[in-house]
Amino acid sequence: MKEGRRSAPIAAMMVSGGVKHAAVVLTPRDYTGGTLDVFRRLGLAAMNRSWLQGWVQAFWQDEPAEPTRQPEPGCSDPTFVGSHADVANLAARMLNMLAKGLADKDVYATGTLLAQDVNESRDHKFRFAPDIVINGGGQQYRLSVNAWRDVRGWLRANERRKGRSVETGGLMFGQFDEILGIGWISAVSGPPEGSEHSETGFVCGTGGVTRLCEAHADRSRGDASYIGTWHSHPSSAATPSVTDYAGIDSIFAASPEGGTHQLMLIVGNASGPDPEIGVYSFVKHSLVLEDERLTLQVEPSGGRSTIPDVKSYEASIGLALSGGGSRSVAFHLGTLRALDDLGLLDDVDVVSGVSGGAVMTGILGYSDESFCEIDRRTLGFLRRGLVVPGLWKLAHPRRLTSMIGAFLLSTLPTRGTVLARLALSAAASLTPGGSRLSPWIQRIHWPIRRWYSRTHVIADALEELVGKQRCSASTRQQKSIVFNGCELRTGTAFRMSNQQAGSWRFGWFAASDLRVADAIAASAAFPPLLPPFDWVHEFEKDGSIRSERVIVTDGGVFENLGISVMEPGRDRGVSAITYAPDVIVASDAGAGQFSGAAEPSTWGSRMVQIVNTVMRKVQDSTKHRLHQHAADGRLERFVYAQLGQLDERVPLKPANWVNRSEVVNYPTNFSGMTEKNIEALTNRGEALTRALVTQYLLSD
Repeated sequence: MKEGRRSAPIAAMMVSGGVKHAAVVLTPRDYTGGTLDVFRRLGLAAMNRSWLQGWVQAFWQDEPAEPTRQPEPGCSDPTFVGSHADVANLAARMLNMLAKGLADKDVYATGTLLAQDVNESRDHKFRFAPDIVINGGGQQYRLSVNAWRDVRGWLRANERRKGRSVETGGLMFGQFDEILGIGWISAVSGPPEGSEHSETGFVCGTGGVTRLCEAHADRSRGDASYIGTWHSHPSSAATPSVTDYAGIDSIFAASPEGGTHQLMLIVGNASGPDPEIGVYSFVKHSLVLEDERLTLQVEPSGGRSTIPDVKSYEASIGLALSGGGSRSVAFHLGTLRALDDLGLLDDVDVVSGVSGGAVMTGILGYSDESFCEIDRRTLGFLRRGLVVPGLWKLAHPRRLTSMIGAFLLSTLPTRGTVLARLALSAAASLTPGGSRLSPWIQRIHWPIRRWYSRTHVIADALEELVGKQRCSASTRQQKSIVFNGCELRTGTAFRMSNQQAGSWRFGWFAASDLRVADAIAASAAFPPLLPPFDWVHEFEKDGSIRSERVIVTDGGVFENLGISVMEPGRDRGVSAITYAPDVIVASDAGAGQFSGAAEPSTWGSRMVQIVNTVMRKVQDSTKHRLHQHAADGRLERFVYAQLGQLDERVPLKPANWVNRSEVVNYPTNFSGMTEKNIEALTNRGEALTRALVTQYLLSD
């Protein structure tokens, strides 16, 4: 519906040519579009999910995969492909879907995909928020909420990098129907390579534009092709300027066969409290000879609109931050930047971190500061690292003495226990009142618990970064926080959350008994370099309380991604620390595929490569489960951003892209980083996360 208000909902149903697939859409009374609009959005949603390709081939391909019906009387070709029972089955199910939808008082349009095949028997239902509608010049422009969220994200990123008064912009992708007079703006990009930013204008670059446009068109089967550009006016209205007209002239002149319409979206007063949107259609009108040269004349039409409030992301989001030392902290900072720019960071409900990811989890999770301040503190940590601060802490005589004493006593061989007891008993007999110590000496068993180590020193250094609070302290926006470790006695996961800590084997103890800095250090205690924590706690399990000794090391030994605590289907009766978000965003600082450059011929290099291979296969299994959870409907969707992702497999790269080769060989340690490495790793995390989130999370 382009104008006016509908008085009744509208529904539509489709059955594929082979009666194997069906689609039904419902537009409620207050929805601003019709069934054509919803069918288009349903197609874009299906195209972004590999497990829905059967429906894509049936309804949204140029060449149908299924044979078409030819019901004309007397036709010599087969006139019926599916049986009456097949049609009746799909029709009945679709009518039931419509009945349920009509019973809901919802402003969201819905689209549902159904199938006959038992392997595709699950119904796939989608809800679509109303678009931002701008009317003008007899035409309607429909800007999707997610496209606007992405525009707003690029504005925030530009403000962070260049300042509030500098213009920015990018490309727009969608569809313009000249007959209906409707322009759909489904997706946007940021500034392409070669773009020029200033306070007086934005010049859109051309680097990578052809590849980007082709990728959008291919992935959407033409439903989200290039349709124009967008840019900001930081302190002026959302109307075209002289510079904008010149830019349109240049675009038409450079691509004379690129169509007659060019859309332009302008965000006016972008740096002020009341921004607005203007959308204009420029039509190639004629060529006029002026001053002995041909000049294009264009006729714009369009309108302006205030920007409505964008609701929070309606699905619950779980964020997983992998291990990987300082490399992972830098990569995750880029991920957080992208989520904050897109307005999704505040919508995250659970943050689960491992090792380096646990450091980032602690910085974010236990702070009410602005994200800009969190960004600044994280950059300071990356420049310093943990090695030098740890050495300064270790230089304190008390810490050094405790560490050496604990090391010597805890590593005495077991066969020396008798001699040690005799020596202590002899010493006790020579001291006044020493006889009273003999019963206690007889209870000593080696190796004794290592009560202080280098890992404790690292925890003390981390305390200066995350504070002295306990894990039970108030978290950012009441998010659930999880630090993941591995308990070596039982070989099980050891979770430390803001509610409780423990494992299913031993039970649970209160989060108030554990310092945040200790939880982070335990999760980051990389076995070859740092000893595990050797703790004794009072655990509660099955209604009883028992004192247990636990030996906790790097969470990457068990699962380096931090995802398993949020996977669907976990039994709360077994593991008390369990979450079930609708969406999982995973930030993985791993290198991905082996390059083949390693030559593991020595014992040490073989062992390293074996460990890396085992851990990589565990991660491959986790990634496979994510795909399966989404395909089976247990998980609404997920995003997996990996530092080592092959560049050629990343859809729709943004302009600030950082190639894999620039970062993949950075070592796993907690040493201080150079500005160059920090910038490369954070930019890689930001660009990769934004590309994947906008493609798979904000695409329909």
